[in-house]
Amino acid sequence: MRKKGSILIEIVVSTMILAITTTFVISASIQNMQILKERILLEEVNRDISNLINEFKYNLTRDEIKEILNNEKIGFKYSDDFSKKLLTSSVNELEKGNDIEVTKIGEDSLGIKLKVKTNIKNEKSEAVINREFIKSWWMDEIQEKKQNWEE
Repeated sequence: MRKKGSILIEIVVSTMILAITTTFVISASIQNMQILKERILLEEVNRDISNLINEFKYNLTRDEIKEILNNEKIGFKYSDDFSKKLLTSSVNELEKGNDIEVTKIGEDSLGIKLKVKTNIKNEKSEAVINREFIKSWWMDEIQEKKQNWEE
C-alpha cells in the first residue's frame, strides 16, 4: 500500500513540474513573438523615416521646405507602404496625419535644422523615434547641378 501512495505522489509532482515547464515555455514563446513584432515594426519605421529624411535633404530645395513647413510643422499619416508612396509622389501629396511629424528647429546661413518625431502603434507594438537632421546649403547646389545635367 505504501508503494502505491508514493507512486501516486510522484505522478502528481511530475505532472505539476511538466505543467509549470510547459507554461514557462509557452509564455516565453509568446513574449518572444511580441518582441519580434516590435523589432520588425521599429526596423520598418526606421527605414521609412530615413527615406523621408533623405527626401527632405536631397530632393527638396530650401524654399520648398520653407513652403511645406509654413507653420513650422507638418504631420504625415503612417502606413505600411509609406516608402512606396514617397517614391511615387512628392512630400506635399502624402496623406496628412499625426503619426510622423517634421518640425523646423532652426535656420541659419548654413542650413535648416529639422526634427522628425514618430509615434506609431501597431497592435501591441509601438515605434517612437526622434531624429534631428540638417538640410545644408550645399545640398541645394548639388540638386541644381543635377537638374542642369538632366536637361
